[in-house]
Amino acid sequence: MMNSPNEITTISYISNAVKLDEEEIEELMIHTKTTNNKNGIGGLLIYIDGTFFQIIEGSSNDIKNLFTKIKLDRRHCNILKIFEIKKANKKFERFNFSYIHNNNTNSSLSDLFSLIENNTSDYSTHETFIEKAHNLFST
Repeated sequence: MMNSPNEITTISYISNAVKLDEEEIEELMIHTKTTNNKNGIGGLLIYIDGTFFQIIEGSSNDIKNLFTKIKLDRRHCNILKIFEIKKANKKFERFNFSYIHNNNTNSSLSDLFSLIENNTSDYSTHETFIEKAHNLFST
């Protein structure tokens, strides 16, 4: 099946960071945001307690290529794709990040991670997941 030129793909995953210090994490976050915004990739990257959580969204070809690069990146391991969906519209127009330094997460982030634990292939669950993640950066 061929992708339509306007089709948007969204991939979400979690992974474990390898030994990175705070400066390396900050550099990674800034580089990721700059590069993704320059390339028209929307989404978010969250780092908390050694775990990366990311949503990437954009044209199907761009997202598939980016996810291939992500899987080869040695700064993390144990990559678990949560979902991959195709849709007509982007939810994230830009790319953003958050570096959470401790376990004092707000309820929105806790809700988001509970959706990860209860992941299903249900499209409405994925939409709820994306909406909660988007709301983390809208408030």
